[in-house]
Amino acid sequence: MCRGQYLGKGGFAICYELKDVESHETFAAKVISKKRLIKSRAREKLLTEIRIHRSLHHRHVVKFERFFEDDKNVYLLLELCEAATLAAELSKRKRMSEAQAGSYIYQIVDALVYMHQQQLVIHRDLKLGNLFLQSVTEVKIGKIP
Repeated sequence: MCRGQYLGKGGFAICYELKDVESHETFAAKVISKKRLIKSRAREKLLTEIRIHRSLHHRHVVKFERFFEDDKNVYLLLELCEAATLAAELSKRKRMSEAQAGSYIYQIVDALVYMHQQQLVIHRDLKLGNLFLQSVTEVKIGKIP
């Protein structure tokens, strides 16, 4: 694996682009320091996140690929959404058309119906920074913890 550019950080993870040198696949890698997982509650929350995220399979939910760990960190490999977050896009553009907003809202609601009604999962941290743009027209729900 080869670490690429810094993508962002959340409450307990730092995200980088990560390229598999053998397969040439590129992922978003959430890197969680094991120092943050000393308390059993923190480790349990991470294991729950992994269990839930790997069970979700929907076109508007960031895809969970796999996870691994070394002596210092746990790495969650996720689908890389290359366009940015909706927060960054709105900050850059300042506004969007009603049609564009409607398209994003449709996709978000589609993903939430899947998560809440079909999978019985509640996101609990839905915000513009956790809505990742796959392209100018496609948004996916994810989370930087």
